[in-house]
Amino acid sequence: MGRDDKDKAQVWVVNRDGSALHDISGKFAARDKAWASISPDGKRVAYVADLRVTKPVVLANVETGESQILTLDEAASYESPRWSPDGKQIVAASNRDDPLRSRNDIFLIAVDGSNIRNLTRTPYEEFDPQWSADGKSIVFDSLQTGTSQLFRVYISSGETARISSNTSHDMEPASRPLAKR
Repeated sequence: MGRDDKDKAQVWVVNRDGSALHDISGKFAARDKAWASISPDGKRVAYVADLRVTKPVVLANVETGESQILTLDEAASYESPRWSPDGKQIVAASNRDDPLRSRNDIFLIAVDGSNIRNLTRTPYEEFDPQWSADGKSIVFDSLQTGTSQLFRVYISSGETARISSNTSHDMEPASRPLAKR
């Protein structure tokens, strides 16, 4: 991520040696981009584009910059897209199922844009999803308890459990594991 000459956040690609810096998102849309995530094979980048009414997940080819919208929801916004370890799915936070568009759930999306699945479906704000190394579960932050806590949801069963314990401000950056019972 970096700013272009119009001070808009764009997704940039550079070779490992620092050469060949180029913007791969500026041609797609002029407004800001955020949350870039490179695919496990290094060939594509998922990012969120600000299109005024919607903030979709966009996939871009690293070499050509060719981009396509992955999520075609009319007014939904997405954030924090992350590739699965096998590169077949993306997890992201979104307000797509909230009629007021005021809070996020965690969604699983096939990389062809199909099979969008709400993994959390709660009345609470949920954000910042991350894949487990084995790709079987997702860890995310949630305000279900009134403070920011880490939860894990298993993709196959949908089983969800809190895995941290915070007692102070709702956005405390240092989560602690739950005590073993």
